[in-house]
Amino acid sequence: PGKFLSGTQATFLYSFGPDPIAPTLEHNPVASVKSSDTGLPLIANADDFFTGVNEVIVEWMLNGEAQPSVVLPFNSEEGFEGNRYEGTVPFPRALTESDVIEYRIIVRDNSSLANQTVLPETGFYSVSVIPVVEPVVSYYNDFDTGGMDDFEGDFGIGTVAGFSNGAIHSLHPYQNAGSDKTINYTYELKFPIILAESDGAFMIYDEVVLVEPPNPGARFGETEFWDYCIVEGKKLGDTRWLPFLDGYDSSDNSTWLTLYNNGIPPGSNNSQRNGNSTMFMEKRIDLLANGNFTSGDTVFVRFRLFSDPFAVGWGWAIDNLNIQDRTVAVEDFVLENNFNLVPNPVDNDEVTVALDLENSTEKLTITVFDLYGRRIYQRAITDRSRIVRHRIDLSNLPPGMYLVQAAFNDRDVIVKKLIKN
Repeated sequence: PGKFLSGTQATFLYSFGPDPIAPTLEHNPVASVKSSDTGLPLIANADDFFTGVNEVIVEWMLNGEAQPSVVLPFNSEEGFEGNRYEGTVPFPRALTESDVIEYRIIVRDNSSLANQTVLPETGFYSVSVIPVVEPVVSYYNDFDTGGMDDFEGDFGIGTVAGFSNGAIHSLHPYQNAGSDKTINYTYELKFPIILAESDGAFMIYDEVVLVEPPNPGARFGETEFWDYCIVEGKKLGDTRWLPFLDGYDSSDNSTWLTLYNNGIPPGSNNSQRNGNSTMFMEKRIDLLANGNFTSGDTVFVRFRLFSDPFAVGWGWAIDNLNIQDRTVAVEDFVLENNFNLVPNPVDNDEVTVALDLENSTEKLTITVFDLYGRRIYQRAITDRSRIVRHRIDLSNLPPGMYLVQAAFNDRDVIVKKLIKN
């Protein structure tokens, strides 16, 4: 390097001989998976200063029995973390609540000594299996009185300064991730949602977003889009979280953007202005619009706030969450006690769907789903009389639990649980 006129002289560093230094390894352990999951997604940050990383592998056990090791590939597309390895450990079968998964991560360098680092340093991480909550067709919560345990993750539900009643709140302010790191704050609804037909698959909520805006011209997915909020879904039985829409930030609304920018004091990159209830704006999401999901899919839903290594703001607030909730409209067609499955449980191979309609309907569709959200039967009912008795042959279905859905005009739905012995 060139000679400094003042200060400390910069130098090149050259090392030779055997490499005795083990690589570095960082990992946030996974505590649990759902019984519907088909694999265990893992992320690790591994680096080696001298000879570089040779491999990052996962050794794991299912109920104490060793399973084939899995290599975590390097993620070359990660814009902030240049040492990120991630992959999925596939499960050999469907899981039950009694199963126990244990794993550890090992990184080895390219030196002749094959130095390695293991996490945890002794033993294995333990992962519990959580049973899937029964799917629902709609969800609504104003977060004022109930449903405080309906979510899990890094956000919270409550009343904070500037707000007169309950809402979902991220950390205020949320934190930046630090050099070469990222943070994903998530908040997941425990109930999987069965996506409705056509315009019935929607999500509406009120929100305040004071999250770092992008550089001019940067698009979602590019590094300089910086921090963002996003709503994602994961199909029952899948391991991938897919977006319902592109990520967004304070630039989504001129009021938020002005407040965020005006809140950055001289000499700082962070906005210090706080959100309040007067800033709430309505967000509408078509859950089928981008093609990642289709009608009939059973999906888990989560909110995610992504934070990069740099500037931060107040964060995200969400209120009056409405996912496919059209309860009043459904009751215009049929009361729940006028929708029956006979017999239930089913000991033979046939069930009768019995509906006493309150009013005539232009279109009635009967659909049967399994617990993985797969559509296994569907029939449009052309008889528009107020008394409907529709028989379904179940002889080709294995024993288990199913969901029978009655959909009115492709929009309003009501669901019953069916057990086949």
